[in-house]
Amino acid sequence: MIYRSSGTVARRLLGTAILLTGMAVAAQELPSILETVEVRVVNVDVVISDDEGRPVHGLQRGDFELLVDGRPVPVDYFSWVADGRAGPSEVDGEPAATMPYLAIVYDGRGPRPVAVRRAVEALTARLDSLLARTRGVMVLRQSTSLVVEQPMTLDPELLASALERLAVSRTPALDASDQRRLLRELEGYSPSPVFGQRQEEIIEQQARTLLSRIQAHAEQARFAAEASDRQLRAVVRSIAGLPGRKAVLLLSEGFQRQPGQALFRLWWSRFNRYASRLGVVSLESELGRMRTDDLLDRLVEDANSRRVSFYTHDPGGLRVVGGSAEVSTVTGNLELAREAEIALDSLVGLARATGGVGRARGPGLGSLLDDMLNGFGSFYSLGFDPGELERGRVRVRLRQPGLRTRHLRRFEVRPVARQLEEATLATLLTEVQDNRLEVAVELGEAERQEDDTYFVPLLIKVPMARLALLPDRARHVGRLSFVVIARSVDGGLSQPAVGEVSIEIANAELLSAMGRIAGYRLWLRTRGGEQSVAIGVRDEVARQDATLRLVLSPSRGA
Repeated sequence: MIYRSSGTVARRLLGTAILLTGMAVAAQELPSILETVEVRVVNVDVVISDDEGRPVHGLQRGDFELLVDGRPVPVDYFSWVADGRAGPSEVDGEPAATMPYLAIVYDGRGPRPVAVRRAVEALTARLDSLLARTRGVMVLRQSTSLVVEQPMTLDPELLASALERLAVSRTPALDASDQRRLLRELEGYSPSPVFGQRQEEIIEQQARTLLSRIQAHAEQARFAAEASDRQLRAVVRSIAGLPGRKAVLLLSEGFQRQPGQALFRLWWSRFNRYASRLGVVSLESELGRMRTDDLLDRLVEDANSRRVSFYTHDPGGLRVVGGSAEVSTVTGNLELAREAEIALDSLVGLARATGGVGRARGPGLGSLLDDMLNGFGSFYSLGFDPGELERGRVRVRLRQPGLRTRHLRRFEVRPVARQLEEATLATLLTEVQDNRLEVAVELGEAERQEDDTYFVPLLIKVPMARLALLPDRARHVGRLSFVVIARSVDGGLSQPAVGEVSIEIANAELLSAMGRIAGYRLWLRTRGGEQSVAIGVRDEVARQDATLRLVLSPSRGA
């Protein structure tokens, strides 16, 4: 899907509407008679607990030491929330609501049905508490694509139904049959102490064939890891535009940090004498080619910069992939156990690096949910001025010993334009709208093209009375920015279409203009079938954003 603008810049009066068309309008300088000053504040939310995991209340600003890139910085703003009750905030404009939005993400390609059922029962049993401690909950399922089972809501019946769908869903599991076959072949190989030339050639060819199959298996596993990473980063981006705190509860078997490592190690233990002939420099170099640490690091970076904390749990607990009954040797089982351990460690690492909690072993999901809800309802917020820094690392130390802290480890000050894009994406996937500018959309008749795509004209309308205008000699001026993103029924996302329109009103017409509409026309090019479209609008003078979402079906009449 792509967007097309009219390609012209024009303004004309249509009844009570001011119609401004054109995707790329040269931005004029707003007059400096009323300059706006952007106050940059980075908030670090810190959960404090004692040795038994209980929230700690009553700490003051002086109990905290805040370090940015290793250097102490003053805590300019300080506030707290205790058992859901918010203390006074020192930041003007901060919303009174301190509760987070929560996205529950289930990786349907891993955990077994009985384990998923236990997790769903634990979530359902605490559904009232989840709704009481959040501003909204959504449910998603990872499959070949990211499936939104339930957009953001506070309706307990809708959430209970979505969770039940997770329990009965039959997402195609990751295929482990090739791994099991390779393990059996590697275990069954027992070299003789003496070889003839012909035997040597046969063994070398066998080593070459097995190595090639192992490499192909590892490549497929890395491809699956990359797909999972893309989906989780999409979740992070989709909720990043929501105001305040955000959290993801991830139910997964973890991330393969070195896909195929158990197979590579077993291969090396049997065929290392042929390694140089087959182009394998060392075991470490071969494993390094398949490492996926960069994927996890990128996910952590995205989550930290967008103020999203992960809470992670493996519903099935520690297991040996493939099953001990199918792996006959101690070495094989140890290698598989090591692979599973690394995957579980990655879950815990993701949670810790983003200020959340990971429960990959030991207590079940219920214990994790209790810790998560305690953190939602009791925390401290430390605000500081980042100065010229666009990003950095954050560390919080307590002057009182014996207490535990958890918080996001990094920050990023995102450009204003990206914030509007993220808010629009959040509306598209979560269906949370904030239409404070009273934006409306007028759909024209879809035009079918020769390639069976459709052009759908859209007119985005904003009441002039909702906009801020600045005086500039004989006129008043303003500016609107637009972002439009579409999502097809199969989950595909368009690239964001962005635009900007300048508004000029003669002083003599200012009063009458307040009853008119500022508009922006564009064309959406799409296939037939249902499409979700999210529109974000920013009043650049007032620094106010509005978002809304609509559904259209061009082939059935938009």
